[in-house]
Amino acid sequence: MRDLGTTEPAPGFSQIRYLLAKRTVDDRALNNHVWNSLRTALTDSRASRFRVLEIGAGIGTMIERMLDWGLFEDIFERTQSLGAQREVGVDLTAIDPDAACLAEARRRLAHCPWACATDGRLELRGPHALLNIEFNQAGYEEFACRWANGARWNLVMANAVLDLVDLQHALPVILSLLEPDGLFYFTINFDGDTVLLPVIDEEFDGLIYELYHATMDRRSNKWMAAGSRAGRLLFSCLRTLRAEIVDVGPSDWVVFSSGGRYPHDEAYFLHCLVTIIARALTGHTRLDPDRFSDWIALRHDQIDRGELTLVSHQLDFVGRASGRM
Repeated sequence: MRDLGTTEPAPGFSQIRYLLAKRTVDDRALNNHVWNSLRTALTDSRASRFRVLEIGAGIGTMIERMLDWGLFEDIFERTQSLGAQREVGVDLTAIDPDAACLAEARRRLAHCPWACATDGRLELRGPHALLNIEFNQAGYEEFACRWANGARWNLVMANAVLDLVDLQHALPVILSLLEPDGLFYFTINFDGDTVLLPVIDEEFDGLIYELYHATMDRRSNKWMAAGSRAGRLLFSCLRTLRAEIVDVGPSDWVVFSSGGRYPHDEAYFLHCLVTIIARALTGHTRLDPDRFSDWIALRHDQIDRGELTLVSHQLDFVGRASGRM
């Protein structure tokens, strides 16, 4: 339940609005303990200037969180306690293969309260850090091969990305972009459980979830394809690469209405997810087409009435690359 792709799933739906609607869902889901473990690990770093790479930056919501949630605040306090009269400087490279999303990220961030200059790169000045942001239209593999030029980063981040790739192939490439003992922060990694409530028919609902999860797994023919098992596979893949897992915690999506109304634009988010399931499974030989069409229509109606609840299980990871990467 990740990406609407480069085309709209139905008239009136858009990838950018979906990502905007997902912002508040992710805000609630991201594991606070794992986030604080990342802050602690960053505080222990001795880098004089931090270099951060975000893979799949989308419309820039994680960049906003870095400043909103004070990711670099503890580093600032440490430098001040050591008598360093300076701000913490962060060079952030944001990559995404979708040019429209990157353009939206640049537009949104340029109008945020922290923007103070734009000149090729975007400069954001938060309470405790100065971010210089460079945008690059590329996937992780293209970026590593064509644009990185041997550079290394202190922190690599990827939010709701790693279930889209073959971890066995992707993780060595991604971790190779880190400095020795550099940090990674991999969040919203789907881990095999989707529930839509109320139950319509337990057996038929279960079959739809099973088949939908299988469409995630077909993104790669290799046995380590992430897909619906991304969260649990990260444990074995990271350990195979001798990466240190510092902290892990659940980051479940839970979306429900209160008083018949969903917060913010989360009804749109739910409509998008139901549409993604419909697009993935329409025409599947194991599903009766009329019954499945009725199931999809009923789920959309439940959203309109404020009756649908979503629970989707995911995991957040923070860790450190091996010094031998």
